[in-house]
Amino acid sequence: MRNNNSKFFGKIFVLLTCVILMSALVTACGDNNEGTKSDATEKAENTSMATQSVSESTLEAATAAPTAEPTAEPTAEPTPEPTPVPTEEPVKYPVEGPYIDVSKIKRIYVYPGESSVADSSLVSSVNGWKSSDESVATVSSSEGKLVVKGNKTGLSKLTNNTTGETVLAYVIEKATQTDENKVIDGIEYFLYYEKGSHTLTVYALDKDGYYTIPVRTINAACGSVPSKTPTGVHYLSGSESGRLRWLSFGKTIQAQYGISYKSGVWLHSTCYSEFRENSVLSHYYNTIGENSTGGCIRMQVGEIKWIWENCPGGTALQIVNGNPRGTTSEAPTDISDSAMFDPTDPAYLDYLYRAGYLKK
Repeated sequence: MRNNNSKFFGKIFVLLTCVILMSALVTACGDNNEGTKSDATEKAENTSMATQSVSESTLEAATAAPTAEPTAEPTAEPTPEPTPVPTEEPVKYPVEGPYIDVSKIKRIYVYPGESSVADSSLVSSVNGWKSSDESVATVSSSEGKLVVKGNKTGLSKLTNNTTGETVLAYVIEKATQTDENKVIDGIEYFLYYEKGSHTLTVYALDKDGYYTIPVRTINAACGSVPSKTPTGVHYLSGSESGRLRWLSFGKTIQAQYGISYKSGVWLHSTCYSEFRENSVLSHYYNTIGENSTGGCIRMQVGEIKWIWENCPGGTALQIVNGNPRGTTSEAPTDISDSAMFDPTDPAYLDYLYRAGYLKK
């Protein structure tokens, strides 16, 4: 009986021991789980706090006033190289050279021992002028005006190296008031030709009604035998037969702007081989200003065209021997034998444009 009780209580003891051990084991495991959870929780809380801190910092940074960027020093722009101005190439003219516009020649007339003032229509400046022949004319400035003094009859070229201007100073004797140069109704000019200097001078009316004011000087040829160019006072023709746009001296010699002043003798241009402006005969052009005609008075196209347009029928032409008034004029520069035009002819200017030498 005692033995059975002992076995019973032994089993109860073993069972209790197992229960106690199991309970201790369970408790130990629970403690470990709680420690793990606590660590994880702490880490989560720390992470949450860090995230909140970062978010708050980010928000503060986003809402804070923007910090101004430091101003960069301006970079100096390189100075651009100046654009070179294209230089116009000089015109390569035909053998005739540039067109000569005789209407733009500037002239001043002075009497020996007297002075004339060059007004603003002649010169743009009163300083820097020089006379090519001071024995004929001298220049000076006085009270803002250019004064030209005549010393003796002749021609002096006045030039200004600063402005490039040129004025021809003619020193001639005064024209006296005579019956020959008395006013003719409706006539603006009077023509006066001195065979001794081959010079045709155009006079305008003075306040007394005489043609004594020189306004234009023209170099012109006369008869190879001087007597063939008749002296005296003659009158330009106004008839259709006495004013010919083209004048013919035969099949091979023609001239422009023929104006008869006496039977068989004419004022006219240089000569041509045909009725065309581009068929000039250089020999006749190059002998303007000489005794070289059959009795006519021959000159450049630009000059006779001016007479044609400004001196109607009835205009007086006085022709004298010698050189009583001391008139003078420059002969034209010679042209080449291969030249086609008189360089004073407006037809030559037209040709320069048409052929591309000049551009409008």
